[in-house]
Amino acid sequence: MKKLATTNDRISRAVCLNNKKSYCRSGSNEVKPKAFKPTSVGETSVFITTSLEEAVIWEITNKYVCEGGTTYGRADIVASQLFTEGLEIDYNNTPEYHANIVSWPSPEEKEKIHDIAQLLAANSECIKKE
Repeated sequence: MKKLATTNDRISRAVCLNNKKSYCRSGSNEVKPKAFKPTSVGETSVFITTSLEEAVIWEITNKYVCEGGTTYGRADIVASQLFTEGLEIDYNNTPEYHANIVSWPSPEEKEKIHDIAQLLAANSECIKKE
């Protein structure tokens, strides 16, 4: 049975050194909309990190997203913010704790996608790796 994300789950989007300027404002810990924008297939790769210790989160991002230990940080948001915008979480657990944000508007609806990404960014926080 597939695990479902709950409204209070913490959803984390990895921020690597090579995309930090596109995803976070380092001085203010603000998240930029691009951090949440979906790929061409309409998915945004995230991890459900609610119950994980910081060291485990960084281990996951280094191993599966930011190869070679180049993790800068992560963009954290509460799942309820995604649900409010009509998005869903496909918790596939491959690799462990992985999920995709899905149910984005169609790729042709670029303005709608951007508006949602802006709202998500405004309601999230950039957490720098210490």
